[in-house]
Amino acid sequence: MWHKLAFFIVLISLTDAFECGVRKKNVNKVIVRGQQTSPGDWPWHVAIYHQGYSSYSYACGGTLLSKIFVLTADHCVRSENDYVISSRNIFVRLGLHNMRELNRQTFQQHKVQQIHTLGLSKQLKNDIAILELATEAEFTNFVQPACVNQVEDLTNQFGTAVGWGVDETDRISQVLKSQRMPVVSTNKCLESNRGIFRQVLDSSLFCAGFTNGTTVCNGDSGGGLHFERNGTCIENIIVHPKFEPVTLRNNIALIRVSRNIKFKEHIQPICLPVTQSLRQQRLKQGIIAGWGAPKQNQTVPTTVLNKATVRIWEQPECEDIAPPRYYAGDDIICTGGDETPNTCHWDGGLPLGYPSLYNGRYTPRGISECAVRQ
Repeated sequence: MWHKLAFFIVLISLTDAFECGVRKKNVNKVIVRGQQTSPGDWPWHVAIYHQGYSSYSYACGGTLLSKIFVLTADHCVRSENDYVISSRNIFVRLGLHNMRELNRQTFQQHKVQQIHTLGLSKQLKNDIAILELATEAEFTNFVQPACVNQVEDLTNQFGTAVGWGVDETDRISQVLKSQRMPVVSTNKCLESNRGIFRQVLDSSLFCAGFTNGTTVCNGDSGGGLHFERNGTCIENIIVHPKFEPVTLRNNIALIRVSRNIKFKEHIQPICLPVTQSLRQQRLKQGIIAGWGAPKQNQTVPTTVLNKATVRIWEQPECEDIAPPRYYAGDDIICTGGDETPNTCHWDGGLPLGYPSLYNGRYTPRGISECAVRQ
């Protein structure tokens, strides 16, 4: 059976810049049939404990997002009576690998100052909570923050689930384990158990797992499904401060990576059209490049980088053909039509370049977005 994993976009204001999603230890290449990990393999995975009158117990997993914030599931911070547990009765352990062997040189324990929830109980939707730690975590080789995912469609991609959940012996694993598993389509998820998933699946949820017994089990709740992005971690995404989501005006953003990119023969930066004359040029054609579907009847992206020449419309024509809700001012370029490639079948965000070099250098004309002609 497919098991449901929640995906939420979490926006947290952080005061200090830091790199995220980077392991500081070399990775050696319970979740049922999972693989045993080594200390430092998953430095952002957190163990969450409930404190009783005279004892404590492991409750759930979590993900460290910063020095003071831990992401987990809402049901992980509730009692059997469905009340949110007092922050005084919850603590977390970071850098933990073996629950029975508490290595003081690798793990940290922190009290929780405040629990942030959406206030919705007994619901599988919006099952999310943020723990605010009473003391700051110290980033080490065994404790690091994860990056917040910015990719909306993860279907058919493989992620890694991590946890101390129940293994094939029906016991909590004492050693942290991991298992790669694919994200499956909503339809495939519904087919596996329509009675359950039909009530809870929406745009904020996705399904992941196999039908061979490799699943997320009790005790793995609250942990993340982790994806690697080309070995380079995204540190920050800077959205245009005047971006309008309805009209798509100022639909542009900057991505700051956590380390410098090394330029070589096949990796080079492009020049920006910084002069007024370049920005005011009116061209009849431009070049797009990407891995999107190059043909209108093709829905699967290609595996080889493609390029195509597209028509650039005059500004009055652009305003006439643009759908009513979209902004089509002087800083917008309309392309496509007349049997030339449609950028809607290509990658979003790809550059529209000049059809030839300008003073020996390439410069982008704009960034693509999709609006279907009316």
